[in-house]
Amino acid sequence: MAISLANPSALWNRLHERFTEVKLLRETERPFTVEEYEALQEGLFEYLLALRASGHSEFAETKSGGYVFRNLFICATGPRKP
Repeated sequence: MAISLANPSALWNRLHERFTEVKLLRETERPFTVEEYEALQEGLFEYLLALRASGHSEFAETKSGGYVFRNLFICATGPRKP
């Protein structure tokens, strides 16, 4: 499982480099608020915004003013030989 906050494009590329078959099995949404992440570490939400602006994180604003990221359930099989 991976979350779309954590550079899913880079993860997907790395999995394809190391495995012969990579499939997205399921995807769910996980709502969150600015306050939730700021409570973890002051400035964390601004950091996530910067990551998103640079294409290294994916999340969207909801109509209610919150945010949502995706949980990605990925299956990678057939390890490639080094």
